[in-house]
Amino acid sequence: MKRRDLLRALGAGAAATALPRWQGAAEAAATAGAARPNVLFILADDLGWRDTSLYGSTFHETPNVERLARRGMMFTNAYAANPLCSPTRASIQTGLWPARIGITAPACHLPEEKFEETVAERGSPDVKVISCASATRLKHEYYTLAEALRDAGYRTGHFGKWHLGQEPYDPLRQGYDVDVPHWGGPGPAGSYLAPWKFPAKLDFAGAPGEHIEDRMAGEAARFIRQNRDRPFFMTYWCFSVHAPFDAKKVYVEKYRARADPANPQRNPLYAAMVRSMDDAVGRILDALDEPAWPGTRSSSSSPITAVSIGPATGARGMKTNSRAYPLRATPPCEAERPPSTRAARACRASSSVPVRRRPARRATPSSRASTSMVLDPGPEGGLPGGVHPRLQGRGGQPGG
Repeated sequence: MKRRDLLRALGAGAAATALPRWQGAAEAAATAGAARPNVLFILADDLGWRDTSLYGSTFHETPNVERLARRGMMFTNAYAANPLCSPTRASIQTGLWPARIGITAPACHLPEEKFEETVAERGSPDVKVISCASATRLKHEYYTLAEALRDAGYRTGHFGKWHLGQEPYDPLRQGYDVDVPHWGGPGPAGSYLAPWKFPAKLDFAGAPGEHIEDRMAGEAARFIRQNRDRPFFMTYWCFSVHAPFDAKKVYVEKYRARADPANPQRNPLYAAMVRSMDDAVGRILDALDEPAWPGTRSSSSSPITAVSIGPATGARGMKTNSRAYPLRATPPCEAERPPSTRAARACRASSSVPVRRRPARRATPSSRASTSMVLDPGPEGGLPGGVHPRLQGRGGQPGG
């Protein structure tokens, strides 16, 4: 049996048996035909840990991110496997460290199809490390999170940024039933505001001035409504707040009027971009909270997981004051918990591992990290409250 076939069989079985545990012990003991939780994964792009009002910003306004936190749990010591676009996405889909996959840079929009990282024999004399040249595609041999859930009976949908490869390495060939706008670029084509510059074959156009997040959130809400009678897994991976830097004029003017020269966060354009991202979160939450139609499942009764990660880089000279410092990699995240454990609380236990500095050395297959990330439902079917044993690496030390 091929590795991919084995993983498919194991993944389908694990998803079918493990996911009901999120609903609590009573539900886990119910029949296999019991309703399974819907899963929503929201990923913000290049969002600094202090760029939301939830985590201390007094300039940016994110009422819907706060709304999500009030109904769930805040993971205040959660870290992604990498602070860059493609590596983070690859790790989420595979459960593997980016170094093991070979995707270590935001390079999956490049035209070259490269499936393994490479390392130069020599580096520049003024640089103390030799960096890998990243792979540029997520290989089909990896059994993705979307494939596991689809095989377990979930309807799967991806909305927004992918950045793991164009066709044939797009979401529709990596476990998703729906992909909008079916675009593999590093950001929205041309601009956040329509008219966009997506290829004509995608037939994806908007009215002049329409914001891409408004459009994406509308498409995501439609997917939720269309799948009320079945369990669904949806990834809403925002284009925001990655470059290109533009936003709704009404929001830009609003924050320009509020900008305080004494506040490190005072960029009205960036604040407007953050607000549009938050608007999208709100529209999706509204769709989840709609009363169930007669004869359908109530989407609002299922546990929803939502995560926001990624430090902004200040690309093109734009000083956004959006940085990971003093965190080791990425900011915290928020997750809605099952109704049985809905009381608000924060989880401070680490859910990943530190970024560690190592002496420069040539990368080899044996030196790559090989640890998988596994979410372990906590007491009463809640979300993780600590580090699962499989997050530990060789010799009981954190993997890395």
